Amino acid sequence: MHKRILSATAMLLVILSMVSCGGRKAVAKLDAEDTFARGLEYFNNKKYVDAIDDFKEIVYNYSGTRVAAEASFYLGECYLLTRDYETAIDEYRHLTSDYPSSSVAEKGLYRMAYAYYKMSPNYALDQNETAEKAKSTVQLYFEKYPDGQSREDCQKLLLQINEKLAHKDYESGLIYFKMKQYAPAKIYFQGVVKDYQDTPWAGKAEKMLQQIEPLLIKTIPAKPETVSDSTKIEGIK
Repeated sequence: MHKRILSATAMLLVILSMVSCGGRKAVAKLDAEDTFARGLEYFNNKKYVDAIDDFKEIVYNYSGTRVAAEASFYLGECYLLTRDYETAIDEYRHLTSDYPSSSVAEKGLYRMAYAYYKMSPNYALDQNETAEKAKSTVQLYFEKYPDGQSREDCQKLLLQINEKLAHKDYESGLIYFKMKQYAPAKIYFQGVVKDYQDTPWAGKAEKMLQQIEPLLIKTIPAKPETVSDSTKIEGIK
């Protein structure tokens, strides 16, 4: 009986050992290259949560390795594709700051701008922390990488950003126009024409300016006429 108990206990330990070895945590620790390869496989199969674990492992524990910059880029991509835009922006910022000379830093800057744009709300809402930052990030890209591989993507993104910002300013001008506040309306429409010439809103703003000009003239109060001495009423000195 005692031998049977020992035999059963030993078998149980073997089974538990096999189960444990089948789990991910029990697998021998991989080096940076293998961890990156596994993370990339997860990423390509859209298993972003698993990919995040591997890319984080490299970013935090293997920062000096050959694949560290790429892992940082793909970590940002994982967050971007799961719509965690704020965290994605943080990861891209770390990439461009920690690995500015890497081959993926350029694309990381473009993707940061894209994440800002994706985070931006409806055009009518405040854009200072999103679309405006997307625009300034694109402009920074053009300064740093005038011949960069992502230049065409940045140009397309800038057009989308400008269309949203132009739409916002055009609608603001329209609100003032409907309130018959023609002076501030004119300022908004002029701004659209000046700053967003590459969008359809510029043409619409020009048409509104043509309507405003005669209305502004009508609303300007006439100067009171002065009475000359020759026209004074007789008897009034």
